Amino acid sequence: MEEAKERVIQKADELFRMYGLRSVTMDDLARALAMSKRTLYQLFKDKRELVKEAISCKMEEDYCVVEEARKKAQNAIEEIVLIFQHFRTVIATLKPTFLYELERYFPEAWQFFHQYKNEVIREQVERNLKRGIAEGVYRSDIRPDILAAMRVEQVFIVFNPQVFPPEKFHFVEVQEELLKHFIYGVLSEKGLQLVKQYEEEGKLWLNK
Repeated sequence: MEEAKERVIQKADELFRMYGLRSVTMDDLARALAMSKRTLYQLFKDKRELVKEAISCKMEEDYCVVEEARKKAQNAIEEIVLIFQHFRTVIATLKPTFLYELERYFPEAWQFFHQYKNEVIREQVERNLKRGIAEGVYRSDIRPDILAAMRVEQVFIVFNPQVFPPEKFHFVEVQEELLKHFIYGVLSEKGLQLVKQYEEEGKLWLNK
């Protein structure tokens, strides 16, 4: 049962990202999986439940990616860049209206996502800022709690079509620009020298 649910969630996530949450029906999913609708509804009560579980599964996966980057990175700068290198792939495959549709048509899944964003993601960013201060690569006079909240909102404002119309702005390019602005704003002199070193070595920077 669990293996079958995982298979459905994986395919649903793929289709939701490609075509949008609202456009993909349970019929579409059943056909894509070569599975009967009866079997699909035995696994998930309805589409709302499926969307919520797909979001939950993705959040868990992203959390593991962030934790792995934190352990692997030699410093806070490397950590945040490694994380972005993962998320730029996610962003590149995401339909522009994804979050809008999530909020409007799937309130339970949206509430879960909204809480995760404001608690877990914000805590991860704040922890990175505190690490950078301790390592001396970020300025000691910054407020990690304030900047973490700002950074999280920066990430998701890109999906607001009134601010960044998708026909005019590319998601990944906007995210890169905002991240560069954020990082350079918190760097200490030591951190700035480290970033320059990374750029000269052609590794671990945003366009790599």
